[in-house]
Order: sequence, then C-alpha cells, then structure tokens
Amino acid sequence: LEGQYDVVTTEKERITILLRVAAMWEEEFVKPDKAAERLEKVVEIDPTNEQALSSLERIYKNAQRWDQLIYTLERHVSATSDRGEKQRLLAEIGDTYHVEIKDLDKAVDAYLNITSINADNVVALDALARIYDKRGDHSQSLDAMHSLARQIQDPQQVVDLRFRMGKLLDEKLGDRASAVDQYQSALDV
Repeated sequence: LEGQYDVVTTEKERITILLRVAAMWEEEFVKPDKAAERLEKVVEIDPTNEQALSSLERIYKNAQRWDQLIYTLERHVSATSDRGEKQRLLAEIGDTYHVEIKDLDKAVDAYLNITSINADNVVALDALARIYDKRGDHSQSLDAMHSLARQIQDPQQVVDLRFRMGKLLDEKLGDRASAVDQYQSALDV
C-alpha cells in the first residue's frame, strides 16, 4: 500500500491509501504512533477529513498525549460547521484541560466558547459552575448555576442545584437570606 501511495496521482487516492495503512498500523500491528503519522498526513492533505481527525483523537486520548489531543480537537472544531459537533468537541477540550492537565483557566475558556455557540448548554454551564467554585470565583459560580437552573428539568437535579446554590450563598458569600430562599426553593420542588 505504501508503494502504491508513491504512484497514485490524486489526493483522494492518497487519502484512501493513508487511511487504510493507518488502520492496519493501529488495528493489526498495534502501532498507534505509526498510525498517527499516516493520519497526520491525511490531515495535511485534507484538514477537514472527519475520519482522520476522529482517529487521531482516539489515538492521542488512549496514549494520554494531552497536548496533541487538544491540538487535534481544536483542528476538528475549525474543520466542522456542525454547531452540535463543535460543542461536543469543545466540551472534550474543556474536560481534558480540567481533568487531565489541571489547567482551570483554559478549561473555562473552552466552556465559555461553548456558551458563545449555545448560551443554554447544560454541560458547559454545569462545568463552569463547578470550576468557578473550585477556583474560588463564587459569584461567577452562582451566575452559572442560575443559568443552569433555567435549563434543567429533572426535579432531582433541580433540588441538588438549589441546595448547592444555597450552600454557596450561605458558606462562601455570607448571604443567609438568599441561601434560605434557595433551600426553600429546593424543598418546594
């Protein structure tokens, strides 16, 4: 197949061969680094190739190569026009920064990018509330929770969120009256 790669003349043929070779390296020979090399060549030829980008994401995630994963996810965000897919990819970037790299500022940026696409994205609002709270930005955490409260429908989630809001108001912001209102709201649900 690699010999054929040198002979074919069209980009489409080259991409097809590179994808097949990458699949063989990954699945049959269990050499994900070799597969990633071929997939990177595909993305050089066609930066919007979904199959190559998704495969690279999987390889980099499995290998715990976080910087390369984030770079690939960012390329994928740029390559897709689907707003839902952009949100999913940005959430994965945020999760990687938050959980794996422990860079809360960059995680916040990723989640804020989601809210710029969809201000009502529940995943992003919940993540922002938790990260802001972890960073000690309690008023921003509360704002994110208020936005989140307008979006969730599940009664148990509403109760949990209202309780978190009450606890934050009471313990971190010293606003007992508002805390009581949130606790009462949780009880009402």
